Order: sequence, then C-alpha cells, then structure tokens
Amino acid sequence: MFRSALLAGVAGLTLAACGGAAGTSISQVPDTDARKAAVATEIATMMTDPAMMDQMFAPEAMAGAMPDLSAMCAAIPADQQAACTQRMEGSSATLQSVQTEMMDKAKAMQPQLMQDMGAIMARTYTGEELAAMHAFYKSPEGQAILQKQPQVMAEFMPAVMARMQPLQLEMVQKLSQRMTAAAAAATAPAMAATTAPGSAVPQAAPLPPGTTVTTTVTPPAATPAPATAAPAFPRPN
Repeated sequence: MFRSALLAGVAGLTLAACGGAAGTSISQVPDTDARKAAVATEIATMMTDPAMMDQMFAPEAMAGAMPDLSAMCAAIPADQQAACTQRMEGSSATLQSVQTEMMDKAKAMQPQLMQDMGAIMARTYTGEELAAMHAFYKSPEGQAILQKQPQVMAEFMPAVMARMQPLQLEMVQKLSQRMTAAAAAATAPAMAATTAPGSAVPQAAPLPPGTTVTTTVTPPAATPAPATAAPAFPRPN
C-alpha cells in the first residue's frame, strides 16, 4: 500500500507548519518517555485513516493478491475443467468468509499498530516536536490537511506510475541489451581460440596404466597371378 508515502507526506507538511501552530507552550511538552509515547500514539492515531484496513482488504485491493481461479482450472486437463470450475464457484463464499475474518483481525490489531508507531515517533522526535505536531493536528488547519491528504495521494500516485512505466520499460530494454552484449563478449575469446591459425590440436588424454590395447590387422586380399600360355613344341614326323 501507499500508506507509508501518505504518512511521510503528512509528516513533512506537519513539520513545515508546526512553527506557527497555536496553543503550544512549554508546559505542554512531554517530559518523560511514557508521556512522549502517549502523545506520539495519539498523533499516530490522528494521522491514520480509520478506513485504512477496509481499503487494504477491499476486493479491488485483494484482487492482485488472490490466485486467478479461472487460470487454475484452465491449466488442468480439459475433461476435468468443468468440475474444477464448479468447485471454484462454490468456494467463493469460503473466500469471502476468510477475507472478512482476516479484516476483523487486522482491525483488532490497529490499536497495537498505533502504539508501535507511537513508540518509533517518541524515539525519533523531541518532546517539543511532538507537542508542536500534536497542537497542529488538533487545529482546524491540521484536521483539514488530514482529511484532504488522501485525495492528494489518490491523484498523485497515478501521475507517478505514468512517469515510472516508461522508465521501467527502458530499464528492461537496457538490461536485455547489456546482458546480451556481456554474453557475446564472454564467448568471443573461446571462439577465437578454436579458429585461429596455428592453434594447438587437442590431444587425447593418456590411457591409465595397465590398459591393454588390442590392434587387429587385416591382410590385403591376394592378387591372382596372370595366366601364361604353354610353350609350343614341334610335332615329330
């Protein structure tokens, strides 16, 4: 969620405006760790939208975290898809029940979360800063800023995403180009070594001791001698 950005923005506006906040006096400055924690927890509660948990578990917010049930059924054999779809449709009530249960648990955690945030603020800010922040958020101006800040962030975040998407695309393209170039550079020396003139011919590995090598020699086929005519002798009279 973008709640952290919202809190950071509100805190920045608060510190900028606290210098002129009315109603802040030295008697209001928390002077003990326990008092600082209490004031900081109250400030954290004022800074936090009560509907935050509802927004976190809203259907549109949960859509990205939940598995695509239709895609799960599409990935199984065709003869089983109908039964899968029927089971998934029947599980929607179970999904809604679990979602509601988790939302209730998250809402129950909110007071403890505010105490956790208050403890961090108490360690970070001085007593004077906490007193000024508290006075500002109690003022009409501070209340108006808290009410309007979600609207500011709702309009601001789409603008951020519109500027970031081209940058993300450029990052992916550059990463692909540089990885391709690095892979080509790594394989180039090996390719050059195997094709360069005068490169050494790989030698066969020596045989281990005791290895017997048998060589079979096949003699060439015998060539028949050429036929010669018998000598002719004169017949006696």
